[in-house]
Amino acid sequence: MPYDNCGGGMGGGWGMWLFGALLLAGLVLLIVVGGLLLYRATSRPDSHLADRTGRHPAPPAQGRAREILEERFARGEIDAEEFRDRRRMLDGGD
Repeated sequence: MPYDNCGGGMGGGWGMWLFGALLLAGLVLLIVVGGLLLYRATSRPDSHLADRTGRHPAPPAQGRAREILEERFARGEIDAEEFRDRRRMLDGGD
C-alpha cells in the first residue's frame, strides 16, 4: 500500500515532534521568565527614589541627624546661620 508510512512524510517522525514541543515549551518559559524579571525590576519600592520635591529621601541615620540639628536650633544652642550651613551639609550641598 502506498499510504503505509503517513507519519514520516518529512523524515522526522517522533524526534521532530519532540524537538518542536521542547522548543515551544522553552520559548514559553523564556517569555514568562522575562516578563517576571521585567515586572520585578519595575515594581520595586526603591525604583522611584525621589519624592515629590525631587530630592532623595534621607537615610534613617541622616534623618536622625537632622532631628538633632533642629532640636539644637530650637533650644538656641546654634544660630540660624550655623543651622543653615549644617542643614546644607546634611542635604549633600557644599
